[in-house]
Amino acid sequence: MRWKESLCIAMLLLVAMVTVSMANVHGKLLAVGRVRREANGTMTTMAPTTDPSLLDPNGPHVCTRRITTAYRQAYRSVVKSTIVNKRACCPGYFQDGDSCEPSCYMCVHGTCTAPDVCTCDDGYVGQQCRCDGQHYGSNCELSCECQNGGTCGGDDSHCFCPPGYTGTRCENTCPEGSYGMSCDNQCTCVNGDCYHITGECRCNNGYTGPRCDQECEDPNGCLGCPCLNGGTCDSNGACTCAPGFKGDVCGEACDPGTYGAHCASACLCHHGGSCDPATGECSCLAGYIGDNCEEECAVGSYGADCAQTCNCQNEGTCTSGGQCLCTLGWHGSKCQGNICPYNPPEYDSEHYTDEFHWPYCIPCHCNKDNTERCHPWGGHCECRAGWGGVNCDTMCAEGFWGKGCTDVCDCAGSHCDPLDGHCLCPAGYTGSKYVVYSIDLV
Repeated sequence: MRWKESLCIAMLLLVAMVTVSMANVHGKLLAVGRVRREANGTMTTMAPTTDPSLLDPNGPHVCTRRITTAYRQAYRSVVKSTIVNKRACCPGYFQDGDSCEPSCYMCVHGTCTAPDVCTCDDGYVGQQCRCDGQHYGSNCELSCECQNGGTCGGDDSHCFCPPGYTGTRCENTCPEGSYGMSCDNQCTCVNGDCYHITGECRCNNGYTGPRCDQECEDPNGCLGCPCLNGGTCDSNGACTCAPGFKGDVCGEACDPGTYGAHCASACLCHHGGSCDPATGECSCLAGYIGDNCEEECAVGSYGADCAQTCNCQNEGTCTSGGQCLCTLGWHGSKCQGNICPYNPPEYDSEHYTDEFHWPYCIPCHCNKDNTERCHPWGGHCECRAGWGGVNCDTMCAEGFWGKGCTDVCDCAGSHCDPLDGHCLCPAGYTGSKYVVYSIDLV
């Protein structure tokens, strides 16, 4: 039995060594817990708080999310649904207390600074910051063969080249006319060559200026400020870059996700929105609005700036591209078509589709005189004002009125008209007080 006791002790020690709780969010393993060390030396793992009511509605990573809720109406057998907007963390973020934190797939030697963006500690590289820049493999045991300061990411031997170099081993300089990271920037020098790393123009004799497009006044030579993209030179000739640019001569735009002076500010645009590298202003994709693109278009609107109207009928909703998503029983570009549009000659009543016998249309069981519509999927009856019940054959009970008898009278204890809710005052009383509100039984 002693071996069983030893096994139990070992398992308890293993649990005590756990320093983070692991959560599965969108299929990715996330280190999202925090550890508290107690006075007695034990460690307690604290899971992040996920109560949405704690979130600051104006927080930088809080978005609106459409939630469909079902509810049951009084005196009805029909369950309806409605769409409401609720606050939740934006995609790529998880809730921790009253804030939303970015989620990453394992930052071994780094910090998760944006969704799936791990900012590595000094000496480490790669998406997970597992190895230094010269090794790779499961235990960082294999050496890279990158040249000119290139590094490998830790997972394989693929080289990530520094600005100005390209090739499988970073063995080549950028092709003529290009410079910078991945050689993606185009040189703008008019009378000279550009440096393949920074894009600085090296002017031919007799020319000056950031683009070598100005003739020198002094025929024996001239000095000019090499700063590009609106950058300026200080008294020592060093460049001060305009917002949105970086580099020795301001030849590089800010990396995606950053903006401003020295590219030091993080963009806050969500749902695929992009930010201006100089100001950080967000440009939202179709279907989203808000300073940070955090809000979905309201139901019934879509497109850029949510400026277009989709006009879906019969409780249909539209996508960000304006396509109507129809509820069961309806079809068509605007959800205008009943899937049982015909009346077979053997039936005299309106028809609906039974979900267990689709696509065969069978008779409704609604009182036609008291029914506004028989729903084409499931056949539930939608009653006219003053009537309720499963088949719309029951007058509203005392104290209720309206379609389906879902509205409540407020007539100081007296009765109200079941059609429009106006008060039917007894002898000796007058007035028209009534307050309309609906009963929703979840």
